[in-house]
Order: sequence, then structure tokens, then C-alpha cells
Amino acid sequence: QLVDKRNELGAGATIVVGDCNPFASGGASEGSFESNLASRGIPLVYMGTGQFGGYGGLDKIFATSEWTTLAAMDEGTGGSDHPAISASLRL
Repeated sequence: QLVDKRNELGAGATIVVGDCNPFASGGASEGSFESNLASRGIPLVYMGTGQFGGYGGLDKIFATSEWTTLAAMDEGTGGSDHPAISASLRL
């Protein structure tokens, strides 16, 4: 639905960030949130590792090909069970 709305609005360069909980869609016939974004032109550019705390592999940043990833990293947790993640992207 997200990608359909993006296309309906005629959006160009797009960034999607979120807690993706990939295990929640394991085995789903429709695929995962991540696989659906990737197959529709919004690939993964960074996935939180949990390097400084929090659970790795859940929080992700996706961006269309108009963006160039300059850097991406975990930033700590701020007391959450998820890492804060960031990416520097150039349009």
C-alpha cells in the first residue's frame, strides 16, 4: 500500500525508515515488507546491527536509486531496546 500510494502521488526520491520486524512476515505468501519494497524499487540501504545495544536486524532504512548512501550506522539506544540508526544520503 505504501508503494502504491507513493506511485499514485507521483513521488520521486523516497526514503523509508522503520521497525520492520522481519520475523513477523516469515513465510508470508505476499513476502516481507523489505522484499516488497526492494522488488518495487526501494532497496535496503542500512539495517541496525545492535552494535551499541538493542536488537539488530529489526530497524532499517530503505531509499530509491536517486539517493547515494554516504554513511550509515547505529547511534546507540537512548534507553530503548532498539538501536537508533542513521544514514547520510545525497540526492
